[in-house]
Amino acid sequence: MLKSISEGVIATDLTGQIRFMNPMAEDLTGCLEENVLGRDVRVIFSPFGYNLPLKEDLACDESYFKNTVLRLEGEKLTIEGSVTVIKDIKDSVDGFVIIFHPVKT
Repeated sequence: MLKSISEGVIATDLTGQIRFMNPMAEDLTGCLEENVLGRDVRVIFSPFGYNLPLKEDLACDESYFKNTVLRLEGEKLTIEGSVTVIKDIKDSVDGFVIIFHPVKT
């Protein structure tokens, strides 16, 4: 199901290590899932000094962002989306889901 939606979806563990990336996220970022699994998500979202609102920044369960990513081909792409916490059965934060799409100009 997540592989066919029209927005980029990346799931991370609690430390921000990438655990899943759908095909649209691959297309938007220019990164293949197989090349970024286990790497810090900030590698994709922080080329211009922007930090995603992960664990230390999320006072609530969801945060919104707008960012520019540098695709592998060197193209800059402005995206916007949200970061939502993943909680385990004990209501403890277990990771994050980042959902994003390109900004239409």
